[in-house]
Amino acid sequence: MSFSIRPGSMSDTSPCVDLWTRVIAARDGSEVAADVARRARAAFAEPTVRFAVVGSGPDGFALTITRDDGVALLSRLCVDPTVTSRGLGAALVADAVEHARRAGLQRIELDVRETNVRAIALYERAGFTAVSDPWEYDGGDRVVTWSLDLEPSTPASGCH
Repeated sequence: MSFSIRPGSMSDTSPCVDLWTRVIAARDGSEVAADVARRARAAFAEPTVRFAVVGSGPDGFALTITRDDGVALLSRLCVDPTVTSRGLGAALVADAVEHARRAGLQRIELDVRETNVRAIALYERAGFTAVSDPWEYDGGDRVVTWSLDLEPSTPASGCH
């Protein structure tokens, strides 16, 4: 499958919130949908480092925001379950890392359920390491914070 990552626009926000809500509600039950959608909409209102989208449906998206301490937070990463295992998640993570680096941030972090082995493997392949013990996120979920230190981008060598 060929795909390209593009910057998300305001018109992409609602479909991405819908995708996120559908995926989380399928995992956790439909009774969480309203709260999940509310929180996702709130995340899109945060100062953004990068909002990236794949596909028109969308097939997936990543939302990277800036935390108060100047650290990038990969707040949302979602790939439609009908198109998983095609490299979209890895490409979206790489895109988020590169944009955080270009923004001059020192680190990018994310939180993931300790039981989400596919996501953990994805983040490990991207170079992230666990930096916390599991902690309780609302509703009893136990999550771990993962982090990747970013080296600044350096210009290509050569004559100027």
